[in-house]
Amino acid sequence: MGSRSVYEQRSERSSAESTGRGRSAREVAAVSSPGRTVFAMVLIVGVIGPGLANYFLAQAGYGTLGTAVWAFGYATMVFVLWYVWVRPLDLAGPTGEGESKSGGTGEDPDR
Repeated sequence: MGSRSVYEQRSERSSAESTGRGRSAREVAAVSSPGRTVFAMVLIVGVIGPGLANYFLAQAGYGTLGTAVWAFGYATMVFVLWYVWVRPLDLAGPTGEGESKSGGTGEDPDR
């Protein structure tokens, strides 16, 4: 085990157990979601693409269609970023068992 702290050892063990098959969370994340370069490309294309489409459609006299294309393209980019990169994240905090200042009574501890 070496020079790693007990916390690091426990964290690695729990993440390996929660991800299954003995793989660490980092290994699972590396396999299950695309990298930063793809994230940047989706972001760039999702912002610039609909903006250019809006510009050219507006110049051609189709301003309303350009606005609709921009809104749909931008919303699609936001959905893709959420679905691929944000949704899989484990954003749950600690369980908080035994950590309440009020002793579990539900009262505000600062009163």
